[in-house]
Amino acid sequence: MRTPTVTEPRNRKTLSGVAGFTLVELLVVIGIIAVLISILLPTLGRARASARAIACQSNLRQLGQALQMYSVTNKQSLPFGDFVTTYGNAATNTRWYAVVQNTLNSKYGISWNDAGATGSAGAKLRELFTCPDAPGNSVNALNGGAVQYTCHPRLMPVLVTSDTTGGGNPFGDPNIRPYKISKIKQSSDIALLFDASLELATNGDFWQVKFGSAVANFIDNGHAWPPLKLLNTNYALGGVTGDESIDMRALNGGPPNSDDPNNGATIRFRHLSDTQANALMVDGHVQGFKYDKRKAPNDKRATDFLRRNLYVNPS
Repeated sequence: MRTPTVTEPRNRKTLSGVAGFTLVELLVVIGIIAVLISILLPTLGRARASARAIACQSNLRQLGQALQMYSVTNKQSLPFGDFVTTYGNAATNTRWYAVVQNTLNSKYGISWNDAGATGSAGAKLRELFTCPDAPGNSVNALNGGAVQYTCHPRLMPVLVTSDTTGGGNPFGDPNIRPYKISKIKQSSDIALLFDASLELATNGDFWQVKFGSAVANFIDNGHAWPPLKLLNTNYALGGVTGDESIDMRALNGGPPNSDDPNNGATIRFRHLSDTQANALMVDGHVQGFKYDKRKAPNDKRATDFLRRNLYVNPS
């Protein structure tokens, strides 16, 4: 009796009795994987960038709640952006972020001396004052706990009381005071805190706001200085209107919208590939503003952060 002959299918390749892939099949699979990666990576990158921008907005929202708490116990007044009696008196001098940190946790001191003694610069809480998209690690007691948000220079101004000429603040007024929240008109339109332009510290270890003072005195190409002084009653005097973009040119001549020592004390559009800045508005909501890098920095439509978001009513 003849035994039947079993013939392997001609289209099957075997190795030790195990079916395998041809080289062409492997190359096709690798090509498909490469295409999928090329599609997914940009999407994942945008998702991560959006997550960082949202985390920044969460920081600002919490800082806004702390400012509201501070104002409730201080007759509706906001804190000074920077308060300096004399440059040698660290027991009295303070800045808005020390006041806010103390409001969130009273164990941290308000004055420069008390803040140093309580280790506020290296506290976990200080991460709230740093932007997830900003360069470097700023939460470090050795670097003074750099802050990466800046405040409206008229609502939370600088006051140097040892300077009787008022030269320590841009308004030339030795009696300048912070605004009361209840006195600010169009509070939903006015930015109070926002992403700050930074510079590399002299020791090159961390990024900080210019002069260590988180007050945007150079914003809108110096329009905080007389005669405009960021007052909406002065639009006509300066030949500007509320519906124009702020001037993004650096007051000191540096690259616009950059972390550069010659672009200090202003707003920084650092999110989503340098096209978005986050801002805490006076009424407590947080808003993202857009910057068009294709336009000239002094173009009237360079950003949707307009002068009506910055100029305020007289106090």
